[in-house]
Amino acid sequence: MDPPEDQGCMTTGCAYCQVLYPDVTPCPRCHGKPKLQAAQMLDQQSVERAVAEAVTAYDGSRQRLEALLHLLFVYRPASITALADDGRITIERLKQDNEQTPR
Repeated sequence: MDPPEDQGCMTTGCAYCQVLYPDVTPCPRCHGKPKLQAAQMLDQQSVERAVAEAVTAYDGSRQRLEALLHLLFVYRPASITALADDGRITIERLKQDNEQTPR
């Protein structure tokens, strides 16, 4: 069940500029515009499990790439740590896949 839209916080950025290319400004995708980020609650173990499952499911497709990036964005910094600890995919690899995978 998704939380009501009035629960959450305003955030700027997207998976592209916050996860893959934090030094790129302004972001070519979101242009740094504020948006509502719905409330999310996962404990550390749940984040680790979700990242591991997303990495296992990752097949290089745009759809799986976007899903993994969204997960990394929403649950950062714990998700970034979980990805590094998992070790099967790196942020560098995701950058390469992002540049090579058709939209």
